[in-house]
Amino acid sequence: LPIDEKPSLKVDFGKYVDGMDFMGLKEITLNNMSNDYSMMHERVAYRLMREANVPAARCGHALLTLNDTDYGLYAHVENVDRRMAKRWFDNTSEGIMFEVWDVDFYDAYIPSFQLEFGEDDRTTLQGTADALEGTGNAALAAAGQYMDIRQFAYFYAAETVIGQFDSYPFGNPGDDAHVYRDSISGLLTWLPHGMDETFYSPDRDPRTVNGIVAKRCLAVPWCEAEYQRAVWEIQGIAEDIGLGDYAREVREQISDLVQNDPHRPYTMEYVNYYQDVMVDFIDTRAQKLPQWVGERP
Repeated sequence: LPIDEKPSLKVDFGKYVDGMDFMGLKEITLNNMSNDYSMMHERVAYRLMREANVPAARCGHALLTLNDTDYGLYAHVENVDRRMAKRWFDNTSEGIMFEVWDVDFYDAYIPSFQLEFGEDDRTTLQGTADALEGTGNAALAAAGQYMDIRQFAYFYAAETVIGQFDSYPFGNPGDDAHVYRDSISGLLTWLPHGMDETFYSPDRDPRTVNGIVAKRCLAVPWCEAEYQRAVWEIQGIAEDIGLGDYAREVREQISDLVQNDPHRPYTMEYVNYYQDVMVDFIDTRAQKLPQWVGERP
């Protein structure tokens, strides 16, 4: 959105002073939540990802004042950079991070993966694409030389629990994710990104996918079983941490700030409705999942 409405912003503290940071951060991202009518999807979704040990950014809320003008409430999302990666991976000085943005693991898309940091070495991306030209166990075994397939199944399961249908492997082509090549294992690991449209579609079938990695996984019994097991494991984590109660807590915390936001790009009726949708999504997820992933073990 333009500056006179409610723009999303990225702040680089070292833009004019080399090496400058703020509380250990080089940059921050302030999302305007224009596609998140609840105004709290990202904060709750990222928390579950972290609690489930999926490498994920930290996220909170922030109030923005720009040149003495109140711009209202924003989602404050940690940048996916080396500093963030150091909290999850060892030896990040040699790791490579790519953003998954309108791409998939086919030859034509490999040059379009966006390099976030590290050497621009696309060997693991191309190796995965080459392997997935095949099918069945052989294809997954070959891809497993370049990507942690079990970790992908776990990442995909976490997206299923929170309804992250705007991400890979649901898009065509996929986006709203990152892949990190770990310099120790040499394998690609998946990270979430762009969680503003989570918790929207409780009745969508999570097995209807476009991404080639998920298609190959669901076609092989052991990988499909790993995905189904992980869905219930992560659903259990959501229940153990009281994710629904946490959503209600966040809703109460930001209530006055949402009401008084001078640049909120939708009505309070929208906010209240979609906050209700979100809480209901979380509260009823365990009852919805069996139709797609089988009964709870």
